[in-house]
Parts: sequence; C-alpha cells; structure tokens
Amino acid sequence: MSNTQQKQPKTVAGHALLDTTVQLDRLKYRSRKEHLKDVLANYKFKFSTSFSLVEFKATIIQECITIHNQLRAKGSRFTRARDFLLEKNHPQTSLRAHIFNNLINVFAPSSFQITDEEDEKLAEKARLLLENIIPELFRWFSSEESVDVVLKDKLRCDRAREAPSKKGAAYSTNLPMCRRGQNKETSR
Repeated sequence: MSNTQQKQPKTVAGHALLDTTVQLDRLKYRSRKEHLKDVLANYKFKFSTSFSLVEFKATIIQECITIHNQLRAKGSRFTRARDFLLEKNHPQTSLRAHIFNNLINVFAPSSFQITDEEDEKLAEKARLLLENIIPELFRWFSSEESVDVVLKDKLRCDRAREAPSKKGAAYSTNLPMCRRGQNKETSR
C-alpha cells in the first residue's frame, strides 16, 4: 500500500448497539475497558436494549448479590467466603473472581496469616462495599454513563425495570420474575 492509502480515515457508523458482552467487558477487564472506550468514542450514538439489561442483571448483579449474601452470615469470614465462592467447578468462578478483585477491592493475606477477628472485619467491609456497588451497577447500566439510551423492546420483560431490592439485611435471592415468562407458562 502507498502512504496515501494508509492515511485515509476509516469510516465509522454513527450508531452502536452495545450488547451484554460489551457491557460486561466495560466492567470486568481493565485492558478491555480502555480498548472499548477508544472504540466507542468513534460512535455518536450508543444504545442498548432492555433485554440486554435483563442479562446484565442476571450476570454481574446476581453474582454480586450471591457474594453479598455469603458475606453477611453471622461470623462470616472473608477468606472462607471467597474460597467457597471461587470453587473451580462453578460456571461463574471467573466472574466472581473479577468482582472480588476489581469491584470490591478488599484483599486478605492467606487464611493462615490472618486472625478470625480481622477476617470477620474484612467480610463486613466487603459486604458494605457491595451494598453501594449493587445499586450503582443498576444505575450505571440504565443511565447515560453506559449508553445514550436503553431501548424498550417488545418482549415486555419486567425483570429489567426494577433495581435489586434488599429484604432486611439481605438482597432478594432471585431477580424479579419476568411477567413474560409467567404468561408463557400459563398460556400452554
């Protein structure tokens, strides 16, 4: 190629549809986040669908709730809860590790090098951080920080409408049931 051919600017579409994978990568991986930031800067209008929000809640937010509820048990120790949740045979092990390492940012030395009291304090600190992170994740996705607009789709799924709610000290164990899913079951 000649120099004139190499210097021609690339034409980029004006709109970008951000799917669940892109949104998760914007939170999970620092290197991927920076790369996506540069790529998305080329688009004038970024949007997502409410169905993508359902998937976002069902992955990142549900795993945050799982970790929160594990850490809130009386006498819970951070190192034991972390080890338990990061078992290698669970399908969300990698995602849970990213939440512990990148969102919570609470670290402990080996369980052999920390007292039970210090370990319980770390569990409380991580739990309190998650109480701030969970609603913020929901707001981030459905606000202009994440996209210019979340398009309402015709699926009429109501799982994406409400933020996760706390019942006493714990979050609900499941995300809200989808009205569409209930209607699908009852119509048979």
